Amino acid sequence: MLCRSSYSLSDTNPDKADESRSVLSVIKLMLSDSELLTGRDFMPVYAFVATWHQSVFFPSFWYGNYPGSPQQYVTYQAVVVTDGLQTFLMFLYPPGNEYTQINPNFFNPNIGTMQMGFKLPDSWFYSPDFSGTGLMGYISTLPSNTKVEGRWVFEVSKQIDPFASKCFNWALSTEVRSFRYSFLMWQSCPCNLALAFIDRRYFVTSTFGCLSSLTKAFGFYQMCCYDVFTWQLITHPSYAGYPTQHLKDLEPALFASNDQQHFDNCCKYSEYCGIYRQRRPVPTCFTYFPPRFAMGFGDPHIFTLDGFDYTYNPVGEFWMINSTEFKLQARMVQTVDESGELIQATQFQAVAMQSGTPDDLSDRIHVELNNKHFIIYKNDDSITSSLDKTRDSAVIPINGGIIRKVNDSITVVFDSGYSFTFSIKLATLNIESLAPDSANGTTRGLLGIFDGDQSNDMTDAYGNIVCVSDECTAQVIHEQFGETWRITDQESIFWYRSKAFNTDSYTNKDFKPVFLNQDEVDPDIKEACNGDVLCIYDSVATNSTELGLSTKQVFQTVIANVKELNNVPPFVKGPATINASINNNVTVMYTYGNQEGQNGTVTLNVTSMPEGAHVVHMDNTWMMTWSPTDFTPVTLSMFAVKVDLVENRQATSSQLNVGFRISPDCVNGSPQKFNRLAPGGNVNVLFRIVQCICDQGWEGERCDDDTDGCADNPCNNVNCTDVEAEVEQRTNVAFQCENVTCEEGFTKEFTNYCTDASGQRLEVIQDERLCRNTAKVEVKRTLIRFIKENLLQVTHVNYFSDGSGAQYKNYKNFANLCHHELDFNLTASWSSFATSHGKGLCDGIGGVVKSLATHHSKQLVKSRKERLLSAEQLYKYASESIAGVEVFYVPTEEVAEQAAILEPRFKAARRVIGGRD
Repeated sequence: MLCRSSYSLSDTNPDKADESRSVLSVIKLMLSDSELLTGRDFMPVYAFVATWHQSVFFPSFWYGNYPGSPQQYVTYQAVVVTDGLQTFLMFLYPPGNEYTQINPNFFNPNIGTMQMGFKLPDSWFYSPDFSGTGLMGYISTLPSNTKVEGRWVFEVSKQIDPFASKCFNWALSTEVRSFRYSFLMWQSCPCNLALAFIDRRYFVTSTFGCLSSLTKAFGFYQMCCYDVFTWQLITHPSYAGYPTQHLKDLEPALFASNDQQHFDNCCKYSEYCGIYRQRRPVPTCFTYFPPRFAMGFGDPHIFTLDGFDYTYNPVGEFWMINSTEFKLQARMVQTVDESGELIQATQFQAVAMQSGTPDDLSDRIHVELNNKHFIIYKNDDSITSSLDKTRDSAVIPINGGIIRKVNDSITVVFDSGYSFTFSIKLATLNIESLAPDSANGTTRGLLGIFDGDQSNDMTDAYGNIVCVSDECTAQVIHEQFGETWRITDQESIFWYRSKAFNTDSYTNKDFKPVFLNQDEVDPDIKEACNGDVLCIYDSVATNSTELGLSTKQVFQTVIANVKELNNVPPFVKGPATINASINNNVTVMYTYGNQEGQNGTVTLNVTSMPEGAHVVHMDNTWMMTWSPTDFTPVTLSMFAVKVDLVENRQATSSQLNVGFRISPDCVNGSPQKFNRLAPGGNVNVLFRIVQCICDQGWEGERCDDDTDGCADNPCNNVNCTDVEAEVEQRTNVAFQCENVTCEEGFTKEFTNYCTDASGQRLEVIQDERLCRNTAKVEVKRTLIRFIKENLLQVTHVNYFSDGSGAQYKNYKNFANLCHHELDFNLTASWSSFATSHGKGLCDGIGGVVKSLATHHSKQLVKSRKERLLSAEQLYKYASESIAGVEVFYVPTEEVAEQAAILEPRFKAARRVIGGRD
């Protein structure tokens, strides 16, 4: 009999994880008896345990029941354990005739004797010197290569590539992230490099061609890498960016050891990038929504989030954005010319911002222009010197975001998606704002209502639309719109120099700006500005054509950035992986086109495809039919290009690199989900060979070999006949034993194999939805009553279950076990195996009952009244209609009675270390 189980520290089931930690600790202690671990740092993260109980030696006809030969068998375990870098194989041979019975003198030179050893891939079989000799008869007591007899340890990791080992080590301790839901967990990337440069939430890293997000999602930043020639987002698994726990420019050492090293080990230096991408998926731009651009600059000119531009130049502190999740306030002061005199113009002097709700607020950031330099406060603490001392492009973390210095500009990025870049031009503060798409419909203030509709951007603080388009003169905006957005002392989030300062200190409602009359403008200024209104205004207001031209240049940059952000790349949609079987046609379809609201002609470029594939291409649909003839690797790659002649622009989608999973032509079976990798099937990260999942009774690469049901000597050395696969599927029996005469108390099954006649198939149906310990006691009571009535000789009960702490390994169940003899007049013990469902005989009986009941309820019953809608109805059906299973019913009332009886016992019970509460 062979039993197998595995233990991993990355188990997501808490009970299984606890069990794994315990087992791995025991295995480590057992390995420590070997000199192989001397001086090594070994902490196991995964183990596989196989147990053979009383296995007859090969060939079984000689060692099992050969004339004159006593039956010989051995019980042993093989344990494979690894920390991902080092792997060991341990053999355990327990002493005692109940485990091992070997006659070392019985030896046939034509057959050979017992062997012990192992074979690694692409290497020779390895075994100790005594293997194959009569000394194998003393295997359980023979001196071993450890300090314990019967315990042998061998290192098998010397053949494994060190980079692959490090990749496995990391993978075993890291949670698998589902591709299906990865778009919910990871940040998307800008679709091309042009968008990435404009989107201030990303910054250029020291990794060539790559940018990284400045904020985290689910604990990870996102690295996005681009082709520097085509500017496309790289999506090939071996070269694409990846989620990182650390920013390279903020924590270079931690990034190198915890992020880059894992990518290099798996994707750069070994062939296991597929394993890496299960945990760090390839970034896409499918869910990337460009931020909405806004700007405040010059003698203040404002470009709203919906693209309406106007001039507003008061003196005071105002709401730029006022929403439940974000606050942006700006201070405007009267401008001073080069001689130090106040002039009839204003400019931005300071900005204050804070993200979050009252229950979860970010740090409060204050950025101020002071004598052509920035001063910056976090809450009420200056961080100006910290930023001045940092190198260019360095980042400083804040609560709820990050601050970055680049050249002479400061960028503040919040986790909420808002970002702001501050720059100084000719002693004037310019404010570049980017609002996330999620802010749509939530903003109010001088930057307007972000909803795609410019007509409501001039909505005042009372909810009234003051003017629309051409009606919005500078005077109307100043007097009827802007003045309503002044802040109060209670609303202010600015830093002030002392308690003597407040918002009133910077307020001058009597200031009257210049309301420009184009007819009175100097023709030389008009010519210098080439008719640009903003340039003309600032030139007149500040008496500086240089400042006017600077304003014109800034506004042109604003328009260019908005145009690029609105130039959304086209899409390509279709399966990311193609599942196909040898000599079987598979058809896949891809569609492409413009995103909603975009114009232009879209074409599809297919850069590679399988040889011999048949393609139909029409109406923005590309369809391929292909039949693989062998396991030669193939590729399929494509991208879409949009050309908008009206706007004179184009955009390219990211490249879609399709993966392939190819299976043999399964004769009696199927690849099912195409997720069982064949030996050597990891050809490359985009091409894999998978196995057939054979129907019952079949085996082989193509499932065309009838399984030999007699191979494991199931008849215990009596003549055995293999059952044909079709019969095996119908009867669930793989063999028949011939000429069997059963002793008293045993009976023949279909196989003519003798089984205990007292064996019963029992099933309990309870009307209690919760799997509580009180319900378990009542179930036991019902079963034990039946056992006592039918098996009078029973004096002890041994319970078998899996190791679930929530259901079995808890103090209530332990208390019930201690009271078992008092409750039932029978002693009891409890054995646990690996935590799982559906693995044992009891699960099989329950599964049969539920399957038949479901079929009866759904397929045979026409009226809803006749459906099985309660536990009592299920019991009635099962007891009357399912033969071979004794069915019992435990109503809720009986469980409730037990709960009252057991409550004092549970209150008095003590918790057991290692068990659940």
